[in-house]
Amino acid sequence: MNIAVVGFGVVGKGVCRILVNEAVRLERQTGQPVSLKRILDIQDITEEPYATLASKNAEDIFADPSIDLVCETIGGCGAALTFTRQALSQGKHVVTSNKELVATHGVELLQLAYDNGVHYYYEAAVGGGIPLIKPIRECLAANKIDRLDGIINGTTNYILSEMEHAGLDFETALRQAQALGFAERNPTADVDGIDACRKIAILTNLITGEYIDPDRILTEGISGLTREDASLAEAVGCVIKLVASFRVQPDGSLAVSVAPRLIPQAHLLASVHGVYNLVLLHGDYVNEVAFYGPGAGSLPTASAIVGDILACCTTPFSAAAAERWQVADRQVRFADLKQQQVKAILNPRDQETAEFLRSETSLKSLRAGSITGSNGQSYVVAGESAFLSEAELAAYLGDRMAKKQVCALRIVD
Repeated sequence: MNIAVVGFGVVGKGVCRILVNEAVRLERQTGQPVSLKRILDIQDITEEPYATLASKNAEDIFADPSIDLVCETIGGCGAALTFTRQALSQGKHVVTSNKELVATHGVELLQLAYDNGVHYYYEAAVGGGIPLIKPIRECLAANKIDRLDGIINGTTNYILSEMEHAGLDFETALRQAQALGFAERNPTADVDGIDACRKIAILTNLITGEYIDPDRILTEGISGLTREDASLAEAVGCVIKLVASFRVQPDGSLAVSVAPRLIPQAHLLASVHGVYNLVLLHGDYVNEVAFYGPGAGSLPTASAIVGDILACCTTPFSAAAAERWQVADRQVRFADLKQQQVKAILNPRDQETAEFLRSETSLKSLRAGSITGSNGQSYVVAGESAFLSEAELAAYLGDRMAKKQVCALRIVD
């Protein structure tokens, strides 16, 4: 298998390093040579042994019939989309870590791979070095997955961890993450939840087989959080985590969201610190499953990419087994999140002691001025993957407290 790596950035360098350093072992595992033949990048590549393989001309890849697989690590939907289309159309396998491309153009690219009898694999697009896509696609194929919660953005988890443990404010924690290389110079995609939104869109598409436009997913980032929010969370026995959630509702509709959540300190998600990721899912036969590991970084992500490369070496293309995402005749319905929230609050399991049903609430709902009652008690109201406005929340709690229907704080997980 002859491989071309497109993009010699942080991830691309990691892929090249593994392919060169582990060539003997990879050949032994696959029964065939796994050879890095070309590296495409707009910058000069001077370090050996990569300099002799470097090119700035894409035709050195696409005009070479001996190249079997293209590894795309450019990112974005510009040149990456052009090169991916060209490679697949020429019958070359493509492996990628590009979550934006997969989330936005996955329907087209998976179909193009199918039409040309090749693989389009994207394990590294979600969860960095954590094996996640293949286990869901293959190992858990017998299960109907109806629930998934995940910390799937390492940058925001690092920032929130520092706000929690070191007492930093958001801006200071962000600057520290950038200094350590955990955050981009422009961190918008991370801190506004866009990166996590793309990833949960991919996981939803994989689980359901139906395409979900990321723009339809309710998304809230962490850029508006303050140190006061972290203190309020701690006061009610919680930590703040940016959680991506997927639910299949009883009526078959989907609830998909990304938002800061209040997580009880004893919950498994609360134990994830730094740039690590954790995904929890529920299948009807396997029950609860957890996937944990480094969610970013050169070598962890490259490890996932090389795993996909080896799968291309050892797995013949099968039209029957090929993954495709369908754009359904009807749009996939999303649960009415606001209606769910109100229904949940109005039907608590224990009206005498709790109006607080779950710990999955937006931090928009946790502001001292909005949810502190006349008795000084701070209340957390949480509907599963749902939200109330601050004004609605304050009005609701004020009415219940006046009637003495709310008398204690309890978080029911």
